Amino acid sequence: MTKRQMTIASFCAMTCAEGGFHRFLELTFNEQCPTKEVAAQIVTYHCGVESRRELNEEGPEQEKWLALQENYKDWLRR
Repeated sequence: MTKRQMTIASFCAMTCAEGGFHRFLELTFNEQCPTKEVAAQIVTYHCGVESRRELNEEGPEQEKWLALQENYKDWLRR
């Protein structure tokens, strides 16, 4: 992997820092999400992982993250 390629976990961490993602999570899961740390907790719980690093491994947990990310992108386009 080159320095320019980003892991799924790194992209997830960046997404968890976005205010818009916080709002999306609040609306999607009916939970308050004021910070990137809370966003990370919601994502890891939803995906069934203990750490976002686990999202780099192919499997159902990664698929849950990718689906959540797609739903977020769709939500942003509204």
